[in-house]
Amino acid sequence: MPLSSLKESRSKAVFLICLISLLSSQFLSKQSTADFTVFESKPLAASGVEITRPGSYTTPGTTYQLTQDISSIGSALYLGKDVTLDLNGHTISFADGDYNHIPNYGFEDGLDQWNTDKAPGAKVESTKTVHVFTGDWLLRLNKGDEIVSSPVTLPVAGRSYFAICGVAKPGMKISLYVETSYGTQISCINPADSMTTCPAEDKTVRLGGGFVVAHIHGIPAGDYRLRVRAETDCLIDHIDIRPAMDVGIGIVGETLSNMHTDDFYEWKRCAFFDESEGTVAGHTGTIPRVEGNGTITIRNGTIQSAARGVMSWGIQSTAPGCRIVLDNVRIINHGINTNAADIPFGEINNCRFEVDTPFIINRHASEHSVVMRGNSHSEIKNSVFLGGQGCLTVKGNGSTVSGCLFINRQTITNHYCVMLAADSCRVFDNRFEPDTGSGLEIYVHRHNEVFDNVFRISASPPTCEYGHEDYSVNGIRIADYRAEPGSPNACFGNKVYRNTFHIVGFDYPVPSDYIPMAYGVFHSVSGGDNYYEENVFHVDMRSPGSKAEAAACYVSGDIAGIWRNNTIITNIHAFWVGSRYGNAENGVFEYNTIIRRHDAPDNFQPVRIGFSGRGDAITKNVVFRGNNYPGGGFSTDIEGDEHEFTVTQMLTVRCNAKNGDIKTATTVEISDMSGKTVATGITGDNGVVSFELPVLRYEKANGEDSSSYSVKIGNTRKTVSLKGNRDITIICED
Repeated sequence: MPLSSLKESRSKAVFLICLISLLSSQFLSKQSTADFTVFESKPLAASGVEITRPGSYTTPGTTYQLTQDISSIGSALYLGKDVTLDLNGHTISFADGDYNHIPNYGFEDGLDQWNTDKAPGAKVESTKTVHVFTGDWLLRLNKGDEIVSSPVTLPVAGRSYFAICGVAKPGMKISLYVETSYGTQISCINPADSMTTCPAEDKTVRLGGGFVVAHIHGIPAGDYRLRVRAETDCLIDHIDIRPAMDVGIGIVGETLSNMHTDDFYEWKRCAFFDESEGTVAGHTGTIPRVEGNGTITIRNGTIQSAARGVMSWGIQSTAPGCRIVLDNVRIINHGINTNAADIPFGEINNCRFEVDTPFIINRHASEHSVVMRGNSHSEIKNSVFLGGQGCLTVKGNGSTVSGCLFINRQTITNHYCVMLAADSCRVFDNRFEPDTGSGLEIYVHRHNEVFDNVFRISASPPTCEYGHEDYSVNGIRIADYRAEPGSPNACFGNKVYRNTFHIVGFDYPVPSDYIPMAYGVFHSVSGGDNYYEENVFHVDMRSPGSKAEAAACYVSGDIAGIWRNNTIITNIHAFWVGSRYGNAENGVFEYNTIIRRHDAPDNFQPVRIGFSGRGDAITKNVVFRGNNYPGGGFSTDIEGDEHEFTVTQMLTVRCNAKNGDIKTATTVEISDMSGKTVATGITGDNGVVSFELPVLRYEKANGEDSSSYSVKIGNTRKTVSLKGNRDITIICED
């Protein structure tokens, strides 16, 4: 940025920035987002083909039209390529088979309905004080304890069910058995790989907690119960048998029969297991297979699950060449690993997705709620995403996400409103307003643009994985886990600009060792430069002096990024450089404006450097250039002694004659306090010249303050102190 291009009056610029940011905050909160519109049913069109019941609808070039609501005990409709499905204002209900639950499956009523004769150590404990999972209570078992549920009726024969048991921590092992109400143990084998899927014996979960599952299939309808044996001391919760793998609408390119509990911890995908033989309960005839390229359009109605199931989808496609267009569709789903749509690519417009997923089997799998799975680009616009463990995953390069509202309900780690797992995408004009959790993540991807969005982020309550340590929620997270520049996982070239962030930090006193953190941008990159420009951050730390932490920007990595022309209104640190997450090196923070909020503490520091704790975090080769601090100056809260950084400020000199005339082509000389000339310049046609001058060089606990300078024009001298950027006018004597 050439010095001559700086504005002549910084004070006017700061005033305008403050005014614009306040007005934009009020305006953006009133933004409207397009949404699903209730559609009034119309008579069957002359060219339409009527649908009144579940089944397969596959004739290319056909528009199929619902003339009434339909339901199915399992999956409802199967479509072929190059068709249009007009829901015509009606509702498809899937998994509508009078399914029930194991009584008191979450121990919310203590041990009622559970046989604990073989579990002397069984004890119901509070999730608030012992360990977060689902609901208010979980069960502690000692090694060797066995509990048995009351029976539950499985009303549909032959189909897939999952027995599930939540396990709080890795290393806690259980065995999960399904029995008839008379105690006969059920055994199920997956014909695709000869693996035993039920029982699931001596199994654990991974980091973050999760579920051990046992896949049941091919059994008669009737009453069944669950037996859980603790192979180690353990904490368990949410134990049930539920209908599994139902879809409202299926597009079957292939069936994926990865049904063993270990499969789900190896990121193996399952789909259409019950359809693998060609037929499924509730249907007649053969389920069609979709091959090659084509388009399927679904519009104007609702798809909903009637059961609180597990591993189910409103719409699922395993046909990679089939483009799916969703126009004015509402999907409602609830349960464990329940999703709205899992499709390869396509277009989503004016849709609404409502997903209630309190937990998932494996938190490391990030593909939940709406997933655009394929590598082809997609367009997602003007839609509302409510709930889910994450709202949208996009994997197609060059995709766009615009005009959407994301209200995430994230209770597990790294399930953001939007998981942008692609390159060269554009995310703009969206509102990220999670009830709980984070906004957008870009992990090991590049050349994406995120602009003109609004992010509203508040500190999270404790989670299953991070209930007794520090845990952050973020507007945007960009990370590559210290990838080498030029490597396949290097994250670079992403641009984040013109966004507005509203960040609220506060403490949760219980547990006493839980540290809630909230940030606008979480940056941890080593693979290349990423750019953050012209964003506005409003940071409100509501628990000052507590163990809680917050900042506008939380920065680590070997390449700490380019942060330019951002405006930050805050009562806590604007930038935390070299953080709990690790060292920060090779970063530039330039021409940002940091405005101290009216409620900031007396010891307010706009910048925090380093961290001493789980290994020291060092800041190195970082420059703070020309940043503006209205009403104050650069100051830091520094932890540790090994940091190396430089601070420069802008000095803009206007030269006037005594009679008020502008003095052009006039030499201006800058000297330090020792009298050494450090810079010279010549005024331009406007009588102004600007200088970038170092005011602090910090190297390994030694901070050399050089913020005082002497300005000489001819025989006229003036001493200035650069605690921030300065504009001065000098009246020349000659």
